[in-house]
Amino acid sequence: MYRLLIVIFLSSLFALTACESDFSAVPSLGDLRWTADTLSFDTIFVQTTTPTAHFTLRNKSDKDMTIEEIRLLGGDSSPFMVNINGTDASSVSGIHLRADDSLMVFVAVRPFSISNGDATHTLTDMVEAVSGDNRWTTVLTATIQNLLPLSGTLTSDTFLSQDSIPYYVTDSLIVSSGIKLSIADGVTLLFEDNATLYVDGGSLSLEGNKHRNVTLRQKRTDGFYAKIPGQWHGISLHNATAYFSDTELACCRSCVVADSSSVVADGLLIRDASKDGFSLDHSSLSLSNSIIVDCGSHSIFQLGGDVELNHVTFSDYYSWDYRRTPTLKVLPVDSTESFKLRITNSIIMGSLSDEIELDSVIIGDSFLSHSLLRCSDNKKLLADSTFFINCPNPTNAEFVDRRNRDFHLLPKSLGFQAADTTAAMFFPIDFEGNPRYLSNRPCIGALESKSE
Repeated sequence: MYRLLIVIFLSSLFALTACESDFSAVPSLGDLRWTADTLSFDTIFVQTTTPTAHFTLRNKSDKDMTIEEIRLLGGDSSPFMVNINGTDASSVSGIHLRADDSLMVFVAVRPFSISNGDATHTLTDMVEAVSGDNRWTTVLTATIQNLLPLSGTLTSDTFLSQDSIPYYVTDSLIVSSGIKLSIADGVTLLFEDNATLYVDGGSLSLEGNKHRNVTLRQKRTDGFYAKIPGQWHGISLHNATAYFSDTELACCRSCVVADSSSVVADGLLIRDASKDGFSLDHSSLSLSNSIIVDCGSHSIFQLGGDVELNHVTFSDYYSWDYRRTPTLKVLPVDSTESFKLRITNSIIMGSLSDEIELDSVIIGDSFLSHSLLRCSDNKKLLADSTFFINCPNPTNAEFVDRRNRDFHLLPKSLGFQAADTTAAMFFPIDFEGNPRYLSNRPCIGALESKSE
């Protein structure tokens, strides 16, 4: 039996060796197909190694072939790096490729600096394969974006206006007491993972417009990273004032954390926070014509202070984890505290059956008016008609395309042309800069919708 096993093993080994020797190289007759004529990278920041991209070469003929050489034309001095069929080298020779088999070429961009201060710089090179008289090429292109480093403590009033080169907050940026940080329209601030914008006793003014937003977001936006929550800490306010006009805050942990501060915002987009959109303690918030999308905890958590919302759309269908907290939670500190909660012409929707949580005792001039509320399990709360005024509670707002974040309302929505016109007159322009239909009835929410 033992001898029989040896015979079988040797026979198998011989068969494998024989198969390998059957390889028939046809250098000039192979039909080599490339999956990409051009391989372009998303915008890359200076001194950053990119994620790896790739393309595939396949021998589509019925004959084996030998590729004499695959090479990066720029060689070792190229701004690109390649891995050819598992080999980290700018050139690989004598590659055997069987009929209908394939190989992969992986490409990355080396860290690159822009020395002349330009906003961008374009890199190009080419990968070439040679088999006999045949040549195949893929062009490599990448745009490098320059950055302006920004960190530390601001000790004098500062105005950021450079709109062609993003500011790069490498560590915490602190606005100290009595100091004002103003950010002009079109400006972008990119934050490293643990970076925070602290305003401690100072003031913050983000001054975008409908054509040129101010943007504060994570540094990485390529592919998978574009919507990953929690890639930087967010804005922290203490005894501070903050004003946001046409501003986007993206992929924070908690986008705005405020203690004993005042926040006013119009045209604000908050998206993809891993925790709260706003977390406010003894602070006031006035928010209008704004959209808050997909927060891992609350869109707004308010402990004490006053909240006023006009034409705000909440759409909280956070998918990175199971969310257990309502999108809006507002609590007074105690039953004697003066408190105001006013919500008008707004949409509070999400994946939970109750997306609003209020303390049983709300003192002060408070109401929710002409708003869509997902609050189906709390009928007792909705029964207070002095507090809830014309507030339908559907399970679906009937957005045009929620998954692709088109939050215009369909004509069948209960919020379509159902807003309080008197209140809407104070906000005649919607989130996108379009006029509201004040002569008729405008829509509830941040966006005006046209009838079909």
